[in-house]
Amino acid sequence: MDNKCSLQDLIGHIKDFNKHAPKVSIEVKIGTLSGDVINQIMGNPWFQSRIVNDKAKSNYFPCGVKDDDALTIKKWFDRVTTLGECLYNLQQIEGYANQLARLKSIEDIESIVAELEGAKLFFRRGINIEFNHPVGVKGSDYDLKVKVDSGEYIPCEVTCAQEGTPFSDSILLNKLRAKNDQLPKETAGLLIIKIPESWVSDSNCVNKVQASLSRFFSNSKRIGCVMFIWEQWEQDNKIKTIRLRPEINFGCRHSLDNIEIITQKLIEDETSENWVNFPELIRNTNTLKL
Repeated sequence: MDNKCSLQDLIGHIKDFNKHAPKVSIEVKIGTLSGDVINQIMGNPWFQSRIVNDKAKSNYFPCGVKDDDALTIKKWFDRVTTLGECLYNLQQIEGYANQLARLKSIEDIESIVAELEGAKLFFRRGINIEFNHPVGVKGSDYDLKVKVDSGEYIPCEVTCAQEGTPFSDSILLNKLRAKNDQLPKETAGLLIIKIPESWVSDSNCVNKVQASLSRFFSNSKRIGCVMFIWEQWEQDNKIKTIRLRPEINFGCRHSLDNIEIITQKLIEDETSENWVNFPELIRNTNTLKL
């Protein structure tokens, strides 16, 4: 049975390393808390094999880097923090247990992490979601149910082009087409795809992505929007920004009203107060009366 993690557990972890290592940097404290959460929920063998093993199959958590490779080290800490926050904050979402089971069962975890990050996009904007339970039927095995104010659900599929993947028309089209078949035909679906930063840092590559998307939209009538998401890193300051770019499929056979409402909310600033931010929690621990 998967372990749960409570707010009291978080505070306990913070107080523990404040007691034993009071002088370490805030960055190390954040990384330590995130690692503690992942260990508690996923177990230490999983953490060791997927997150800190320099032979892990996923390039998403880069290990074994040189000490002077500051940007790569920063990315590792940032992604560990993101995963830790997702595992903690999404515990209350329907279908969460199945996500953990899938995360535990595979070696290359980047695609499942992308799904958790997709759920985070909605959660942090106060949008109700559920993890959809797969039943092995095309058109029914999408990742998320996104609830709109009318009470209706938008089916949402999340995928990614893995870190370090060079752009090619075939790679992008194959991913889009495979996910297209996972969404139902009866309503407009939303497809979120996380792409490498290199795909948008070169203007020629951006044009190629747009051309591939146009080809895809010309044949897809069930997807109402493709939302591109990527990490943008400032090389000098080692600061990450999450970028979103919605592309509406005006050739979709269904109404786009709900799709347009949700995509507008996604590109707005994060507003939900329900998300526990680990850096803020660490900074505020001394003022919490728990």
